[in-house]
Amino acid sequence: MQHEVRFTWKIGGEAGFGIKSAGIIFAKACMRSGLYAFDYTEYPSLIRGGHNTYQVTVGERPVHAVHQAVDILVALNKHTIDQQWSELSHGAAVVYDEDEIKLSAAKCQAKNIQRVSVPFKKIIDEIGGGEIMRNTVAIGASAALIHLPLAMLNQIITELFASKPDAIALNIKALERGYAHVKDDHKKEGLIIKLEPVAREKRLYISGNEALGIGALAGGLDFFAGYPMTPSTTVLQYFAGKAVEQGLVFKHAEDEISAVNMAMGAAHVGARAMTATSGGGFALMGEGLGLCAVSETPLVLVDVQRPGPATGMPTWTDQGDLQFVLHAGQGEFPRIIAAPGDIEECFTLGAESLNWAEKYQLPVILLSDKFLGEGYGTVTPFAEDKVTIERGKLLTEKTIPKNYKRYKITQDGVSPRALPGMKNGIYWADSYEHTEQGFSSELASDRVAQVDKRARKLATALKELPAPKLYGSTKAQLILVAWGSTKGPILDAIELLPKKYQGKVSLLHFTVLWPLDGKAIRAQLESKPGLLARGRKVVLIENNSNGQLGELIRQESGIEIKDKVLKYDGRPFFVEELVQHITHFLQ
Repeated sequence: MQHEVRFTWKIGGEAGFGIKSAGIIFAKACMRSGLYAFDYTEYPSLIRGGHNTYQVTVGERPVHAVHQAVDILVALNKHTIDQQWSELSHGAAVVYDEDEIKLSAAKCQAKNIQRVSVPFKKIIDEIGGGEIMRNTVAIGASAALIHLPLAMLNQIITELFASKPDAIALNIKALERGYAHVKDDHKKEGLIIKLEPVAREKRLYISGNEALGIGALAGGLDFFAGYPMTPSTTVLQYFAGKAVEQGLVFKHAEDEISAVNMAMGAAHVGARAMTATSGGGFALMGEGLGLCAVSETPLVLVDVQRPGPATGMPTWTDQGDLQFVLHAGQGEFPRIIAAPGDIEECFTLGAESLNWAEKYQLPVILLSDKFLGEGYGTVTPFAEDKVTIERGKLLTEKTIPKNYKRYKITQDGVSPRALPGMKNGIYWADSYEHTEQGFSSELASDRVAQVDKRARKLATALKELPAPKLYGSTKAQLILVAWGSTKGPILDAIELLPKKYQGKVSLLHFTVLWPLDGKAIRAQLESKPGLLARGRKVVLIENNSNGQLGELIRQESGIEIKDKVLKYDGRPFFVEELVQHITHFLQ
């Protein structure tokens, strides 16, 4: 019986060697051959230079995370072999240039490593290409190792360099030479994977940040302001590239303070507005966040997380900002915090967050991270035409009541909203506490009434916001609790558990992180047949050092999840390590 195809390909070299572009081309070719792929890239926080890697896990079934064990390693320099050697699986192939890198048979014997020498430099010299084109030769060589159709790669190269015919011809020549070299010179070594292309429905290979952008545009985004900050920069770049085509007002602000204030100004006059940053930039947005809250201005703020504090590790991943964004801004005010778990949810929340902001007239904070935001994966095309736009209690000039009160005390906490310029809709909006009309006030009665009114928004929102979702059986022996981007690695790990553990593990995944319904969580975990029933174990899995979701669950429900798997080294969870952790808790 033929085994299911699932392997990990990785390329490494110096910055400037075309590492990322090579990875995306290889992954797209696998996808167009009917497979699924998910990638992960590592690069240092340097303007130029440093060691870069790009790895892609490919499978016949959907892939939501990457494996740590590498089956094919493309080494464009010796440092790649030194750094990634411990990651090689038994029987893996190393593609390298033996004219530049010496790799002894003795070194390979222990793991039965296949040496696949390809003369990168010689080939590009012969075809007249630049040094960067070694990556294209390497893609061709890799394709030959897995029987990937060369025509598929040629098509992608043609699309990539559509405006540069000379580059198309040169890159195709490099692909073909790399492909032919492996096919001719390594016939006897036994190809480690035999890919059988299959026809499937149309799919996309896209990053989480791009998916979020598509969702926001589908959700009616009118205005975006931002300042570049890794790993949120590709959100800004996506909108910059689509602004003219989509009629989006795009502002590259001078800093994050300007970005949040520009976006808030646009939202104040009725535009659907968004800004995006990472933790350090969000720290600068704290004052704007408070102004947004007290003026009840609908705004979406995206925080693509990286490790802190301060500069931290700018190009790595983390889930350390949950408690920070929950408490950012002085005083007490309502906000909604949500975190996509996969690329599809990036699209969904990109659209839905704009609805929530306007329905409840408050800031909505989306927490992504470097792993999900910059990670590319295979998805079916999004249903952009099915996105519903909800504008809440937005008034028109025909529906504005006499003696309009912008901050009218209401049972649900949400006041009717007029926009500047509407006849009979005049009101005062500033940073002060205020009366129902918006006039500044320091009266105790006005203060209490407005604080209580704003707070009621969360009770209203809780009735409509998505509850935590259980993946698997309520009767599972082990319940994993997680949020955000850990969803993909956990689900893939559950799927790959040994047969005797299949069906014994479920995932309780939180997409909305605030507000939390403590009573509902307690009922879900403790009531019969609750997930905490006798003989069951609950384990918290987070990409931070404190277990921040666990802290929130304990705060709101009184339930403490004592068993935790926490990772905070800047790397995401790899599937194999989660399989080990899960197996440990099942024994």
